[in-house]
Amino acid sequence: MLKRLKGKKAQEEMVGFVLVVILVAVVFLVFLGVMIRQKPAKTLESKDMEHFLSSLLDYTSNCSISADYKKMSDLIGYCYEFRECDSGISVCAVANETMKNMLDVSFPISQDSVAKGYLFTAIYSENASNSKKESILRIEKGNCSSTQEGADIPYSHRNGIINNEIKICY
Repeated sequence: MLKRLKGKKAQEEMVGFVLVVILVAVVFLVFLGVMIRQKPAKTLESKDMEHFLSSLLDYTSNCSISADYKKMSDLIGYCYEFRECDSGISVCAVANETMKNMLDVSFPISQDSVAKGYLFTAIYSENASNSKKESILRIEKGNCSSTQEGADIPYSHRNGIINNEIKICY
């Protein structure tokens, strides 16, 4: 009889062990399924980023044309037209340097910082649905493969539209 009890006890322990292994396997499979289904990083639209971009575009640069210092939004349009400042410096060079400096001060990029990267683009198209698009400015720094927060502001320029877009990566 003692031999029988030992046999049943061993069987109960084996059944318990198998149940624990099955439970751990199910939890692992659920966790794996959730990890696989996670979508790649997408850009979250943000009112704060829209206000920031608006401020960037309203910033008055040190480039004067016809003795009038121009805002960044004007410089981007003049850059598309390959104009020069009164000082003889290319409008594109001033726009690129000014925008890069403002982004570097606002979002310092390093291993320890919250922001891991940024991307600013200004693209001209003849109309909103036109597939022919021309890049005016592209300023990029850091790694933008993770979560992104951004905004875009289009405005008309001559016979087309300039779309300014900013993405900050975390």
